[in-house]
Amino acid sequence: MFLSKTSEYAIRLIFYLLKEGDNCHYIRLRKIAPELGVSFYQLTKVAQKLIQAGILESYTGPNGGVTLKQNSDGIRLIDIVAPIEGGGLFDKCMLGLGECGDGDPCPVHEYWEDTMLRLKRLFNEITLEEMREHYPMGRLSQKQKKGNLND
Repeated sequence: MFLSKTSEYAIRLIFYLLKEGDNCHYIRLRKIAPELGVSFYQLTKVAQKLIQAGILESYTGPNGGVTLKQNSDGIRLIDIVAPIEGGGLFDKCMLGLGECGDGDPCPVHEYWEDTMLRLKRLFNEITLEEMREHYPMGRLSQKQKKGNLND
């Protein structure tokens, strides 16, 4: 995929909070990390970026943790990924050759351009609420649960 592991972790964290949370209570990152199969340290770094971007809020103390700062109908995929990847995610060359375009294309530019434009539109338009309404919240970890063939 064209996203970094950090962005993948951010998306999985947000979906975990959508699946388990209700925007009213905070969930500890120490509880979430093993369930997502991500180290606590990595998840803390991801959460910090999302807190700075205004996607999550945190609370310290006995009932502390993280929660979504806003309703899922106001959060788009790009809102989660942009703080991690930076601007211009959809303007980057698939081969990492800097900026390529019609005037100076890389070998896969012609094939990748249409796909990238569709992904850009998807990331900018679809909200988490729309995704939650239309798709089941399946597993969020690479770990398979024993005895459950549907995961």
